[in-house]
Amino acid sequence: MKSTNYKKTEKLLKEMVIYEKILEIREEENTRKLMDNINKAMECLTDLEKKIITDFYINNLTMYEISLEIQLTREYTSKVKTAAIRKMEHVLFGKDAA
Repeated sequence: MKSTNYKKTEKLLKEMVIYEKILEIREEENTRKLMDNINKAMECLTDLEKKIITDFYINNLTMYEISLEIQLTREYTSKVKTAAIRKMEHVLFGKDAA
């Protein structure tokens, strides 16, 4: 026969597992919402801007590597990236985004 303390501990552990699962589900939902918002923001970009943002943030290429691939100067590529980020900020956070 299980002791009262053992039953309480077992119940507490079950509650902790359930709580952890709830947190995982919330995190998945938040990640899904964040990805939806980022995809929405990406829709406002030109093909060149999308490529630069994707290569830099997803594919982890340097600005130099990207500029070689798209045959533009590193400086210009960096300016395009900055402009793309500003567009995305506007979509994600509104007009007053810094």
